[in-house]
Amino acid sequence: MCGVLTRTAETKTLITLAHPVHVDETSTNIASARWWLHVAATYRVTAYHLHRCRGRVAVEEFAILPEFTGIAVHDALSSYDTYLATHARCGAHLARELTAAAAHPHQVWPPAAFDALFGLAEAARGAGLPARPAEIADPLHRDWHHALLWGLATHPRVEGRKQTKTRNLLGRLRGRDEQVLRFARDLTVPFTNTQAERDLRPAKTQVKVKVSGCARAGASARCWLRVRGYLSTARKHGINTLAALRDTIVGCPGAATHTSPEQEKLKCSGAGCRRVSPISSSIGDIDLLPFPWVGFHDPRGVVGSVSGHFRRSEAEQISELVEANEALAGKLARLEHLLSRNSGNSSNPPSRDDIRASPHRRRRRGAARVGRSGRGASSPARRDRIWRGPRTPMTAATGSPRAAVTAVMTWYRPG
Repeated sequence: MCGVLTRTAETKTLITLAHPVHVDETSTNIASARWWLHVAATYRVTAYHLHRCRGRVAVEEFAILPEFTGIAVHDALSSYDTYLATHARCGAHLARELTAAAAHPHQVWPPAAFDALFGLAEAARGAGLPARPAEIADPLHRDWHHALLWGLATHPRVEGRKQTKTRNLLGRLRGRDEQVLRFARDLTVPFTNTQAERDLRPAKTQVKVKVSGCARAGASARCWLRVRGYLSTARKHGINTLAALRDTIVGCPGAATHTSPEQEKLKCSGAGCRRVSPISSSIGDIDLLPFPWVGFHDPRGVVGSVSGHFRRSEAEQISELVEANEALAGKLARLEHLLSRNSGNSSNPPSRDDIRASPHRRRRRGAARVGRSGRGASSPARRDRIWRGPRTPMTAATGSPRAAVTAVMTWYRPG
């Protein structure tokens, strides 16, 4: 898949034309070093970017915010504020900061600001109104600003550059009032940055928490993230992820999407099949865009070989099944010969050399090294543990379950 999904310019183009866009970042471990995973997402498209830096260098290389002129929802990272996009602060981050400030004793302004903030968030959205009535919004705005003034009076500025955390929080809330309350003035702006955090969660659970291991190099991690972004976009369009992977491997990415009747006439035939990109016909309508075309690069012919495998004729598939059955029948005949040879004399166990030659033999915990008297692999006690005589009809041929499994696995040993 790393050689298939190498171009994500179409996805980034969709994001730069969307409204609004959610951006976020989180740390991850790549080869025992801290890297930063950046995401830019809408409710239809997802794009990831991996970089060693967190700030402006990584954002510039991501190449989304420098070209973006819409509304960007994010946290308080200062690198985002250097671009010309219209910024909106995440309300969930603000709520956590206000909760932390309220944990200190004798703090009255954080609960008042908290109530005003969530009152503004629920005033119109909870009632399903297209706009927030002035008789509801104006008192809440007034309560919010009064809470900030109360906090500034309680925590005056001290001499020097370094200030307290509460004072810095109050300064950010007052200095970025337009960003903080943009969700209250424009109902198309969401209150939280949940979309970006939801798209980052799979990467956190698979890499940071090590559910599926960790990446050993930046190149392989970037390839994995391209596939992850592709599948996330497919899932947002209601496409089965396995079907999306299959269509990408055989050379028809986006084949299962909603396309126009003219595009449906283009059927997938031959190794070089390519479906017309739906972006070229409707790139202006973001809400109605189908699943975007994701180009691929295949210098080693992987797509051709895999697509040829899926397009085999029925006769070829039947021939392969017959050959596989014949090979399995031969192995079963050899196994029956082994069992019949040992069934006549149950006191003749498999030789120790055959057992040692098995690649599936495991050393018992606490077993002594070979050569130590009384406990070694060649001692009588060790042989007694390996060979204990017949116990059940199933183990009558080989004597013990372990010897039976060892004998079978010896016959199935590769080569």
